[in-house]
Amino acid sequence: MVKKIIKKILIKLKIYSVPQQKEIKSNIDKINKGENVRFMGENVIDAVNPQLISIGNNCVIGVRSSILTHCPIRGGLKVSIGNYVWLGFGVYILPDAKIGNNTIVGAASIVTKKFPDNVILVGNPARVLRTLTNDEIKHLQYRLKNKIPMGKV
Repeated sequence: MVKKIIKKILIKLKIYSVPQQKEIKSNIDKINKGENVRFMGENVIDAVNPQLISIGNNCVIGVRSSILTHCPIRGGLKVSIGNYVWLGFGVYILPDAKIGNNTIVGAASIVTKKFPDNVILVGNPARVLRTLTNDEIKHLQYRLKNKIPMGKV
């Protein structure tokens, strides 16, 4: 309750500004993305260098996920997301990270480095939980290509 009151005061004093939805959408438009890329709900895309983000075909970016490319020490660094990638709720992808093709990233994972194809990533920092089987890869590709939610059978 107190936080809401302080936020309202800061907004009135013009010390704090509320982010506009238009800014977020325009950043998504500047990303190098393939076909059938879906952004689910609210996401944070780097406002400084969205052009350094590359997303492959048939990917889902989960709600409240963030893709960041700006490092305060090294400047703008590329972020690459392969084809058929599913990012769970609240995933953070940090500058210079790479996610391979056919990859599932678990909720609240923080991707800090480069990862190979065909894996499940989880944790903070993200690590490879295991490699996907050929049947799981086909299943993942089918669901992402046909826009079938991951939770439905």
